[in-house]
Amino acid sequence: MEAVMNGIDSQKTYRGKIKTWNEDKGFGFVNVDELPRDVFLHISLLKHMSREPKQGDYVHVTVIEEAGGKLRASSGRIEGVVAKSTKPRGNHHKQHKQHKQHTRHRRSYSGKSDSRFARTVRSIIFLALVFVAIDAYQLYLGGGTTTVSDAPTQLEKQLAISPDTQPAKPRKPRQAQRSIFDEPEFTCDGRQHCSQMRSYEEALFFIRHCPNTKMDGDNDGIPCERQF
Repeated sequence: MEAVMNGIDSQKTYRGKIKTWNEDKGFGFVNVDELPRDVFLHISLLKHMSREPKQGDYVHVTVIEEAGGKLRASSGRIEGVVAKSTKPRGNHHKQHKQHKQHTRHRRSYSGKSDSRFARTVRSIIFLALVFVAIDAYQLYLGGGTTTVSDAPTQLEKQLAISPDTQPAKPRKPRQAQRSIFDEPEFTCDGRQHCSQMRSYEEALFFIRHCPNTKMDGDNDGIPCERQF
């Protein structure tokens, strides 16, 4: 239903000519032949146009009457001037902004992933080097240190050297040996091995007096070299 006041139809679009226009203040007045008074027109109603209005332009406006009988344009467009494609531009700008944000977020996430991956790789390499160093050090210690299990083997090699190339081994004083033989405190009871002897003197007594003993493999008169 149309709203008509004092002959002014607020739903109707009127065609008029811009009579005056103040560019600095952004408003002017439109002369419409059908209306008794000029219509006030503000620049804000023409922001959607591709250019600003100027004096002499024809415009199409809807009009409302204010208190005191003043007429004011409620909407308008410049005749022969295309409107700005504000929505497409706005959507395009919004899409472009979203694309930039997505790209920046993707780059930031990719940089974080790369940094995390690089730290993981460095940690793995560091741990591998630590294990290699430990293994090498243990191998070095194993090759350069004589263990307890190797000691008898080296002693046997030393004993296998010719008597001409090594100093003679010290023997027990003959007087001490004679005292053992003269006053024996051990008896042959069938024992044959060094592990069964309680002292060097006992082993010496067994290899001198007891048969089938196995405590002097190199027949040098010194029993149980490894044990005593």
